[in-house]
Amino acid sequence: MVLQTLLHEVEHAKQHKLKAEGQDIESELIRIVDTDKSETNESYEYSLTERLAEMRSISYININSKF
Repeated sequence: MVLQTLLHEVEHAKQHKLKAEGQDIESELIRIVDTDKSETNESYEYSLTERLAEMRSISYININSKF
């Protein structure tokens, strides 16, 4: 769980860089949906950036797992 949380936050750092410098479709989507509005539990649950970070952090663990 600790590793997954760390990887999740690393994904957010990557997203921040994509938002600032990226020229692909994912970067554009992040720029469109990332607003400065305060988050609620519901908006957090359906947030594109949160879902991407969650899926990528878990998949990284699954792919690199030796079990």
